[in-house]
Amino acid sequence: MSITVSGTEKRVAAIIAEYNPFHNGHKYHIEKTRSLGVDYVIAVMSGSTVQRGDIAVFDKHFRAKTAIEGGVDLVIELPYPYSCSSAEDFAKGAVSIISRLGIVDFLSFGCESNDKDLLIGAADITEALRDDGTVKNALSGGMSYPSAVSYAAEKLYGSKISSLLDTPNNTLAIEYIRSLKNLNCDIDILSVKRTGSAHDSQTPDGSIASASYIRKLIHSKADYSQYVPYEISDNAPADINNMSNAILLSLSSCEKLSEMLSYDVYQRVQAILKASDIETFDELVDSVKCKNLTRARISRELLCAYINILHGSSEPYEPYARVLAFNEDGKQLIKNISSVGNIKISSSLTELSDFSPSLCALDNITSRLQSLCSNGKLTNEFTRKFEGFIH
Repeated sequence: MSITVSGTEKRVAAIIAEYNPFHNGHKYHIEKTRSLGVDYVIAVMSGSTVQRGDIAVFDKHFRAKTAIEGGVDLVIELPYPYSCSSAEDFAKGAVSIISRLGIVDFLSFGCESNDKDLLIGAADITEALRDDGTVKNALSGGMSYPSAVSYAAEKLYGSKISSLLDTPNNTLAIEYIRSLKNLNCDIDILSVKRTGSAHDSQTPDGSIASASYIRKLIHSKADYSQYVPYEISDNAPADINNMSNAILLSLSSCEKLSEMLSYDVYQRVQAILKASDIETFDELVDSVKCKNLTRARISRELLCAYINILHGSSEPYEPYARVLAFNEDGKQLIKNISSVGNIKISSSLTELSDFSPSLCALDNITSRLQSLCSNGKLTNEFTRKFEGFIH
């Protein structure tokens, strides 16, 4: 699916990312991807919500701008229904958009292991374990789904496979590979071994630190400049707890909450809200957490329930490619996607709303929620002036 520019065949790689925030480790990943023979890089980046069930620390337009400055040519938004979802659905949604672009040759991802054959094998095993009795028995015994799959993998296939499933980036890499296979995508993979701090590590390694550590510095108003390749913004960081009163009120008074949450989560939420003086969203998530319910899953379910209450609609949606930022090379990519892609592409939410009104409404709601969580003005993505062309 390579594109041709001025008679020369060019190779395109896509990266699925959150860039929450963009940091030196991300810049290294992009540079390494290009060193493997890639001419153009597209990032499909989470918008206002992220996979662990939270609000992005900075506005998506700012994060997209830093990604372009860090080496990406085109940033396309991964919409809320995918970005705030399980690893499987996060990967499936992003890969679906990438495949529809029609020009992507490679999917590049950072992971703890860059053994391509081992990752592909782990993806096949994970697929096989979906309906395995060992996994079901582990779930019945109180394990969370990720733990149950890891347990079954070790029991049936050995520690070499199960150890791959115990690290977040490997887990996502495996889900990307599964999605590529299940969607019959003619896209190869490029696995880049992570360098520096591990995922969620609270110990930096030189100029590279994990995104979670950097977010901690941001929220504590500490200096994080050595870990990012751009000038520090004076943007106020978003904190979901700034919206705690509104979220807790909505969750405690919604008559249809049981339809929005899994049974186990709903039962625990109801009991805790009635019996405890919960004051923040994080307190509620921590109170609901237990052995078989991971914190990320609970946070996702609760945040999604609140957004669904705000949205008030269950209409189906059609995915699109919303452009958040691009450079001069990104112009060429957009032109090619418009010509050969099987997806509507535009930077204008108003233009896209004629194509997928329900998804556009969700995009606007989550963007507004992100701005309120940063104590900013109520944004309107439909009227926002596009400033994403980075020279």
